[in-house]
Amino acid sequence: MRASFALSLFIILFVAVSGVWGGAITIQNPSFESPLCGTTAPAYCQPQYWKTTESIPANGGGDAEAFMPEAGVWNSIPNGTQVGYSNGPGDTLSQVLSDSVLANTTYTLSVWVSEQGDIPSTFSPVIELLAGSFTLIGLTASNPEGNVAPTETGAAGTPYNWVDWTATYTSGASGGAIGQPLKIYLSAGGIQTDYDELSLTSTWNDPNGVPEPAVFVLVGAGLLGLVTRRRFAK
Repeated sequence: MRASFALSLFIILFVAVSGVWGGAITIQNPSFESPLCGTTAPAYCQPQYWKTTESIPANGGGDAEAFMPEAGVWNSIPNGTQVGYSNGPGDTLSQVLSDSVLANTTYTLSVWVSEQGDIPSTFSPVIELLAGSFTLIGLTASNPEGNVAPTETGAAGTPYNWVDWTATYTSGASGGAIGQPLKIYLSAGGIQTDYDELSLTSTWNDPNGVPEPAVFVLVGAGLLGLVTRRRFAK
């Protein structure tokens, strides 16, 4: 009976703390697949869950949208059939997430980036993870934090590849960003930058040295073994 109680207590504790150690943070429509922009490429549309702003909204062309590329623009794209893009400063894709910044937590942002080889442009991504007025992560061509620019897959004029740009931010025990809602912001400094398959994860860094979840798994396995042994002993 005591072993069964201990096992039940372990399960409750493990479920309770698992979320504290973090995991995937939801980004709605991370690959710009919804809605389907059309049945014939190229096609453009307003991506669901993303707020778009355009520097020249009256032009009707859409300077920050979801885009279904025609054959030959890329050899392949990271996920699905559509991507997001920004045509330059003032053309933005942004999304406020349901999660807020927690103390002592490391956030890892991943964004696949590329550019179109058939459009004369300078690769100029603007990728930010914000918390209120605080910039937690800011990636640009001049500040890539170790990330590299996409390259043409063949001779000049051939499609560019896609590159996974990643960066991390670790919060402290306190600060103005704590409790602020997270926000993804995508733009470009040049003519066009393309984005796809975003993801954001969090990992809690306990300052008091509480055991990692793996320790709870080992303890739980021991308790389970104890319960099994007692049952067979009866």
